[in-house]
Amino acid sequence: MNDHDKKRTFSFPVYCPRFKQNDDYEMTVGKDGWLVINIEIEGVCKNLTHDSIQYPSGLLVALDGLFEHARDGTLTDDEIQSRLDRLAQWVNHVNAVERPQFDD
Repeated sequence: MNDHDKKRTFSFPVYCPRFKQNDDYEMTVGKDGWLVINIEIEGVCKNLTHDSIQYPSGLLVALDGLFEHARDGTLTDDEIQSRLDRLAQWVNHVNAVERPQFDD
């Protein structure tokens, strides 16, 4: 098995308001995109939405671009993980703001 064929899994650590805890999504470089291990919902953003995690509108584009680097080998695994950590921080920043509650 060469390096290109090995399973490459990364961590995407975000706070999950649904369960009120930190959650560590496992993201694997798949043939056609990121595979998210936590639950069987297609797509990273769909998994986040399912867990009531708000995310910036540019997240999907950023993850798609990062996937391309992961697939074509233009970034090392450490560089990919570092960028995923920065994207997770962005998501956590969005979720740190208290959501308005309206009772009417």
